[in-house]
Amino acid sequence: MDQATMLKDHEKRIAALEAIISKKKGPPLKAGKNSLSDALIELRDARFFSTPRVAGEVFAKVQTKYPCDAGRVAVALFRLAKARTLRITSKKVADKKYKVYVW
Repeated sequence: MDQATMLKDHEKRIAALEAIISKKKGPPLKAGKNSLSDALIELRDARFFSTPRVAGEVFAKVQTKYPCDAGRVAVALFRLAKARTLRITSKKVADKKYKVYVW
């Protein structure tokens, strides 16, 4: 067996092994508007945050489009505020200070 055929056989074996080991990749997933932060940004664009909103109010509103826990909504609001997509301010109701989100 000469060196050219030995090399060709080796490449065939390597290609066959790589085909078995490697996972076949499907089409890339679309990011779409199906995340919680996307739902919150849609609310912002719909002028929902034109008046200051407490996390509980946002949670009640977002449940129609994206059902999840109230804690997830609060964390997502905080992350959007940290990324300066929303602003955090405070509101006093009955001598109690609340963190509210506004745009």
